[in-house]
Amino acid sequence: MIGGILSAGTNGIIINALAADKIVLKGLDINGANTGLNGIRVLSAGAVTVQDCIIQNTSQFGIQVNNGAASTIMISRVTVTNNTLGGVQLRPSAASALLTGMVENLVAYKNGAGIAIDGNGGSSVNATIRNSNVGNNTGAGVSLATGGAALVAMISNSAFAGNGTGISAGANTFVRIGQTEINANSVGISGTVSSFGTNQILGNGSGEAVTLLSPALK
Repeated sequence: MIGGILSAGTNGIIINALAADKIVLKGLDINGANTGLNGIRVLSAGAVTVQDCIIQNTSQFGIQVNNGAASTIMISRVTVTNNTLGGVQLRPSAASALLTGMVENLVAYKNGAGIAIDGNGGSSVNATIRNSNVGNNTGAGVSLATGGAALVAMISNSAFAGNGTGISAGANTFVRIGQTEINANSVGISGTVSSFGTNQILGNGSGEAVTLLSPALK
């Protein structure tokens, strides 16, 4: 780690930059001491990269993205743990604020939710999740919920174990999974999830059905 932030009672970092700005956060240890709000909160920026960070012990989210205009976020080699509401939330705050999220090598462990993708702010989210481990979260490992705006998630080479629900896909959401393990969750899958037929889904309390893509592999 390059530096540390103790964020008791407040947000660790708030990003409120110009639409053309590109922000990079790297090598930070952010600790909310159980009273901090969000570790990192993104309100505005053209692109944000969060890399090689540990974010823990917040009362809301480790990383919360509430962009008010179109934006991109890249989360790479980040650990989020013991964050009460969730590890990561992707929730644009305006109808025109399309969010493209790329998550790779994330460890989301013992949070409320692992990754919460939320369209109730009015805009769509297109998320790619790769090479990530999401486990022992009380809610869903990945949840997609929307009041209207379409949400899309492509998930590959990842593991979801020991969560309340492995993957939760609400109405008007589109989830595709490949080479992913979903096991030992109370509920494996809730909602409609499409599969490339290369996954290991077993040992969950219930909910192991997927919809095979046709052709499944290409």
